[in-house]
Amino acid sequence: MKIGLLGFNRIGQSVYEAIYLKHEVVKILDLNHKIDHIFCHDINDVLEANIDCMIECLADSELAYNYVQKALKKGIRVIVSNKKIMAKHYTSLLNLAKDNNTNISFESCLVGGITILHHLEDIRQYDEIIEIEGILNSSVNYILGSIFTKHISFKEALEDAQALGYTKPDYNNDLLGKDAAYKLALIYNKAYAANISIKDIFIKGIKYLDEETIMFARLHETQIHLVAYMNRNNAYVIPYFTRKKDLYNYVKGKSNCIMIETQNVGKLYDIAQSVGIKAITNAICLDLIRPLHNEIIYEANIINDNKYHFYLSEQIIDDKYIDLKTGKGCITIFLSISELASLIQNHHIFVGALLDEEYRYY
Repeated sequence: MKIGLLGFNRIGQSVYEAIYLKHEVVKILDLNHKIDHIFCHDINDVLEANIDCMIECLADSELAYNYVQKALKKGIRVIVSNKKIMAKHYTSLLNLAKDNNTNISFESCLVGGITILHHLEDIRQYDEIIEIEGILNSSVNYILGSIFTKHISFKEALEDAQALGYTKPDYNNDLLGKDAAYKLALIYNKAYAANISIKDIFIKGIKYLDEETIMFARLHETQIHLVAYMNRNNAYVIPYFTRKKDLYNYVKGKSNCIMIETQNVGKLYDIAQSVGIKAITNAICLDLIRPLHNEIIYEANIINDNKYHFYLSEQIIDDKYIDLKTGKGCITIFLSISELASLIQNHHIFVGALLDEEYRYY
């Protein structure tokens, strides 16, 4: 197979090392490399090189989106690693691939060592997906784990993750929950052959986690995890307060995990203990040998009617919605995600879901 590779950063180099003995890498687009018989600076050199597949490994999402469109319009199969463009332009890119009788795959946009999209395609052949839940951002999982296992502050945990290279230079999308939401949108669309985007997902991250909230969690022997959840009618990213017995407390360090519940099999669990360049490379190679099916069948109906008692780090809502007060924060009455969203709107506070039925323990 003849390959065109966009980007020769750490991911691009890792992909090249994994495939060059089995496939012919015809052109590599990299602005920082000297032009020669393989390396080029012009996307047209890649598109006109008679390639069978183009692999995108670019950091610039706008540039990646532009180049991916160009390749699909020429009928070239594309593998995408940039989750942002897939989550934002899912429908248009799949339709563009279909209109030009080609294919677009994006397993590496998801959760590293867990090849969730191919797994979902297999499950849907014989079973029905009821719900999916998991930790989709390993950087945030490391930060939260450090807070509760090392007994350090949020600021110290973030600085530790930065020093180890576990966060991107701009980590706001991680802390705000947007990175997990991009991934959740893609998982939802693959699970249900649908077309939701990040705007359909309720998102609350950990950016506004304060010391009083951390003390609240420690006092009641809980930890905090940023969890993404979906079923046919729900799609949200929100911190959970979890007890020691909860599975999420066994997902240590810079790891991800996913639980898929199906009609026939029940609950399936997958934990990726290692994420990073090699895991992304593995996902790209899987897409190379086994392209994803491109389909949109159903219109989604996200109403977010799952209900919880919520902890709010500040009391910003009317007393009639409050069940208990705790410091400057509060615990709400039983509310749905959509009800909560209408109450808190765009307030910059920490929000977490209390999972225990005996919530008054808090």
